[in-house]
Amino acid sequence: MVRRRWLDNDFYGFTYNFSYRKNRLYAILGGGYNEYVGDHFGEVIWAEFASNGDIYHRYYDNTATKTDFNTYLKANYSLLDNLNLFADLQVRAIGYEASGFDQGSTLIEVDQNMLFFNPKAGFTLDLDRRQQVYGSFAVANREPNRNDFVDADPGTTPMSEQLFDYELGFRRSTRDYAFTVNAYFMDYINQLVLTGELNDVGAPIRSNIANSYRAGIEAEFGWQITKKLDWRINATYSRNKIAEWTEYVDNWDDETDRKVVAHENTDIAFSPDWIAGSVLRYTHQGIFLSGDKSDRIELMYFQKYVGEQFIDNTQSDERKLDAYTLGDIRLDYTLKNVLFKELTAYVLVRNIFNTEYESNAWVYRYHDGTDFQELNGYFPQAGTNFMAGLRVSF
Repeated sequence: MVRRRWLDNDFYGFTYNFSYRKNRLYAILGGGYNEYVGDHFGEVIWAEFASNGDIYHRYYDNTATKTDFNTYLKANYSLLDNLNLFADLQVRAIGYEASGFDQGSTLIEVDQNMLFFNPKAGFTLDLDRRQQVYGSFAVANREPNRNDFVDADPGTTPMSEQLFDYELGFRRSTRDYAFTVNAYFMDYINQLVLTGELNDVGAPIRSNIANSYRAGIEAEFGWQITKKLDWRINATYSRNKIAEWTEYVDNWDDETDRKVVAHENTDIAFSPDWIAGSVLRYTHQGIFLSGDKSDRIELMYFQKYVGEQFIDNTQSDERKLDAYTLGDIRLDYTLKNVLFKELTAYVLVRNIFNTEYESNAWVYRYHDGTDFQELNGYFPQAGTNFMAGLRVSF
């Protein structure tokens, strides 16, 4: 049998905004509306033994419509010469309808309407011409996606996620260097995560976790070492935790029996504690091939570090991706005043140390009636590879 699965989608909408400026106040009133209509269906286009089936028979067929309306008011107000206040108030309305049969011949019936209020407010304080302190508080809401609705067990409805974000930072800049330090705390309510639970046709589903958080500190530093050489680095240390959650493990011998495992204070999947990056750039401008002193050569070395991370929410060392460090080199050569306004040729060599690493993976845990078992799959990434290109500006 040969089958073909289709998406026939339409997306349309509009946006608008009005701006106002007077004295110390600058405000924008804006928003937008869009609508998505998507047909999901599959056809049998050939079968050696077709039984009573017809060519192009639709073995599943469902449609979904999502509407998204939002309006917002942003305002910046200079309360003092060195103190700026801002606020961003957004109202967002979501409508989602879906009906038909999915690939497992399960009836889909979704009719949900959600109304969100997403406020944000903060300040920027100039300590002097070179130093600033800033802070903000925001509330954000996010609706479940299509799979959350479709894959949920009959009679259950996933809830929307809510986030409370607190941030406080400091920045300093001079002629030779600049740095920024930012602390944040992101408190989630009803975050949707994979727990190992399966729906009635065996598809993995996401479930709401009552309490989880991400907290950390970010730092950026830029240094103009010489007129031709500069260095930029950044790093983030974070803790990404789920307070408590329940894992459901499928029992292959009895589909009605799901093993339940309780977890507390575990890491959120694919959330490393440490992430860091660095760019060292050398720039030289002068006469090269074209004979024009505006020609430019840029040589850049990129380095990225990603700490160890877990591939599910159990924080088990058996389901963990090791930390890795990657290095890339890029060479740009730009010509001006030739046939085009600007012509840039570049060569990029990625993973110059040929590091063996995986950046993603999957795991499926099950119970064979006697003990827990699991299947793991890892996605190895490319070793040393390169790309060359040409960019033309008219």
